[in-house]
Amino acid sequence: MSVPKIKYCLVCEDARRERGNKTTILGFYGITPDVEIGVADVTKPVDRLMFFLVGESARGPAVHSASVQILDDREVGVTGAVQMNLELPDQVEGLSIFAVGLIGLVFGKPGTFTFRLTIDGREHFTTRFRVTIATPAQLAI
Repeated sequence: MSVPKIKYCLVCEDARRERGNKTTILGFYGITPDVEIGVADVTKPVDRLMFFLVGESARGPAVHSASVQILDDREVGVTGAVQMNLELPDQVEGLSIFAVGLIGLVFGKPGTFTFRLTIDGREHFTTRFRVTIATPAQLAI
């Protein structure tokens, strides 16, 4: 498989591409599995959640069928599987970075959730993160 092994997963609210092949990460939560996302109301949608998957060098050219899903602690999908194509260039020098943005997630309850990436029908990367109910003081910071 030409898709690189994923080494790290960073979680944030958003990101912005910058000059010089740089990315600004906005609202950084942390690196899984040590991520806790505090939300005001778990029954309402979270505006945006970004997952940055950092892996080894990619080798292409290739196009793969990919899907991402968020599951609760009972392995029930919080989201349907989000389908996408993963296009790999001829070769990436250094680390490969893939970004997946999810909009309008409703977690339904606090707890531990799973992020699962499937490539060409096979599980490629899985990690966990926690969702908590944030206090008004935490949200005001």
